[in-house]
Amino acid sequence: VGDEDYCGYDYSLVGKLSEVRIVYLNRFVQELTGYFMGLVPKSNDGVVKLKDNVTNSEKWVSKTDMEGSPALKLDVSFSRPIIVMPHDTNSHDFLELDVLYITIQNEFQWIGGDKNEMGAVHLEILTVTVKDINLTIGMDMVRGETIIQDVKGLSVEIHRSLRDLMHQLPVVEAAIKVDVLKAALSNREYEVISECAASNFAEAPHIVPALDGPRDGTSTSESHVSASSVSSGSIQDLSQDTETWIANKFSVSINLVELSLHSGSTRDSPLASVQASGAWLLYKSNTREESFLFATLKGFSVFDDREGTKDELRLAIGKSATVRDTSSADGYDNPNELDSGERRIQKDLGLEPIPSMLIFDAILRKSSSSVSVCVQRPKFLVALDFLLAIVEFFVPSARSLLSNDEDKDLLHMISPVVFTDKVYYQEDSTFSLSPQKPLIVDNEKFEHFIYDGNGGKLYLRDREGEILSSPSAESFIHVLGEW
Repeated sequence: VGDEDYCGYDYSLVGKLSEVRIVYLNRFVQELTGYFMGLVPKSNDGVVKLKDNVTNSEKWVSKTDMEGSPALKLDVSFSRPIIVMPHDTNSHDFLELDVLYITIQNEFQWIGGDKNEMGAVHLEILTVTVKDINLTIGMDMVRGETIIQDVKGLSVEIHRSLRDLMHQLPVVEAAIKVDVLKAALSNREYEVISECAASNFAEAPHIVPALDGPRDGTSTSESHVSASSVSSGSIQDLSQDTETWIANKFSVSINLVELSLHSGSTRDSPLASVQASGAWLLYKSNTREESFLFATLKGFSVFDDREGTKDELRLAIGKSATVRDTSSADGYDNPNELDSGERRIQKDLGLEPIPSMLIFDAILRKSSSSVSVCVQRPKFLVALDFLLAIVEFFVPSARSLLSNDEDKDLLHMISPVVFTDKVYYQEDSTFSLSPQKPLIVDNEKFEHFIYDGNGGKLYLRDREGEILSSPSAESFIHVLGEW
């Protein structure tokens, strides 16, 4: 700033990479970062006193904060990169992200003046554009099916304060926007995804000890400190005790999400379809270690896709069609208000307010926490076997809450075939029975039952979805009642 030859940044990195394979291991990234950070000489940087003429206030800041972080200009693109995230260093399970194109670009700007102004903010705006994502998982080094079926409108924008002496903006602010996301996965694939993400980041690094030997210039560091002999470290500690500012801010906005859930390690047995629209999430944290979480969901529905489920019973969770705007104080629709000019204009422009189905607010502090949940007129179809199957899909440990093996077997039954009449007719040309989808006989009126396959095929599968080729100790037929 102020120099005609200054192009707005200190360093630049420009590159184009094609068909590269990147293995992301968080432990190695931390070790590599710690190694180079340990090579940086440590110095007792001095502090300076700044005066804001507008507010007539004074502030002690270190010279490093006064200069701010260096600006690195990025213009990097990846063509058909493959990013692999293993479970841990020695694991054979992994996540593989195959992307058609990735571009990373950033720009810098000064807000509220130049670097000579105390209240000026040097802001970095980084934009990541991603096109055509394919996510697959690998178990025992064998790649599976594609999980992400379609994704549109994916963009990531990150704001980072390089210098903000007054802490007016968050240190890091990220916004993720997705227009449409469609995916399909089985419960085994979900377990691998969650375990890989958690274990990869949780693996402890072996960081090389930093070089803490004496450096040239450290003995004369007092000459850089003001007459009050205040060090930059004590100023920083005092500032954090007396001031509070937003450290991180993350937001996620998704217009439509469609997720198909399947049971077993394969996708031969459909379980449910989940649709969510108008999802928005905001997370903030400050320097006092306080966290704030806000989320809204305009629409949410869960459909029972198990074999044999009737169409009129497929909607398990949804939004009632009679939901109306209850934002007015009287709690009912005012006909005069509906006919007002403002409401008519909103209706013509398609801007009528849509009440959210779910509103979630949470404030987490060291001393206390508060959570507020508002669900507006949901529609539920209570089917315990289906709800238990959904819970077990996302929380596999839920099966251990049951006391005995018989109850555990019932929890695994996601779509049983129940004999309520003397004759059962197979509707599909191919059908399968498994410990999760057994045949249940529950009618004391008949002594003999007939299973009519209608010329189709009936397969017996194990818990992993594979066709049995040898005798099994599992139960495929359950007889209930007194016989």
